Amino acid sequence: MNALLHSRAFPPNDLVDAGQALLKYGIQLHRLDEQLMRATIKIAVQSGTTVYDAVYIALAQEHRWKFITADERMACRVRTSIEDVSVLLLS
Repeated sequence: MNALLHSRAFPPNDLVDAGQALLKYGIQLHRLDEQLMRATIKIAVQSGTTVYDAVYIALAQEHRWKFITADERMACRVRTSIEDVSVLLLS
């Protein structure tokens, strides 16, 4: 949602619709436990990303999910500094 907001490709009213559509896909919420927190900090330090971004990378690593991003610099950072994370760059 943050990426959609800052892309300015959608008017604010459409963002609510986009959020509701995401909920229909069964997006899961994850609590920050100690293991996830430690992995997040390690990734932020290794990759030079923000903790905000690193938590998504840590979740992808923990669950063996693809890390999907439209941020080319982020994709490059993850690919070169974090093991066991598959990156899908959207263009």
